[in-house]
Amino acid sequence: MYNFSGYYNLAPGTLHRAVSYVDRFLSASVTAGGCAGVNLVLVGAVAVFTAAKYEDRSTTLALRADDVARHVGCAACDVVAAESALFAALGYRLSGPTAYTFVDHFTRHGQEEDGSLLMLRTLAHHLADLALLDCRCGARFLPSAVAASAIALARMAMGGSAPSWSEEEVKVTGYELEDLAGCMAMIYDIHKHPEAWPGCYHMMDDCKLIYALPPLVI
Repeated sequence: MYNFSGYYNLAPGTLHRAVSYVDRFLSASVTAGGCAGVNLVLVGAVAVFTAAKYEDRSTTLALRADDVARHVGCAACDVVAAESALFAALGYRLSGPTAYTFVDHFTRHGQEEDGSLLMLRTLAHHLADLALLDCRCGARFLPSAVAASAIALARMAMGGSAPSWSEEEVKVTGYELEDLAGCMAMIYDIHKHPEAWPGCYHMMDDCKLIYALPPLVI
């Protein structure tokens, strides 16, 4: 899904929305009696296709069902059928905030200078992307908590020490730093042991920033 969205240079936020679609689709499938026979590659590609159209209407001009079919190795009619099944499983509810949108929201009124704020937001987006690799993050924590944790870790990387978390940030995010400890530890673990997470090295290589996380101490 990451490679597919990157190959077509889809709108920012597409990957997070697509992952949420897949999570909801699989949950609905289990409730309906199981996921046997589900083509996860097709579901993932169709979720990216659907999320991209939600994020940017011009996507329909750059990405079509035929492109998805070539990527997956199936017929275009299979893509259309899978998208219909995805819509039905989602109850045609495609909106909702993601960790990506929460990062943007939480950093909208940051106190940093323009350059530092952009770096903080970019790094937080990257760390939130890494969190997608660990299904525990999505299962245990709300997207807002993942976003706040990514921002706190980004502050660590930029400051070289334990994250600072002001009263203003508590007010904006709704989280005390201690509330984020578990999620921060998971993201930190992904970053510390990238060999354990397929695709992690590739995602880290794509990051435009050079950074390092200091030891996690809260």
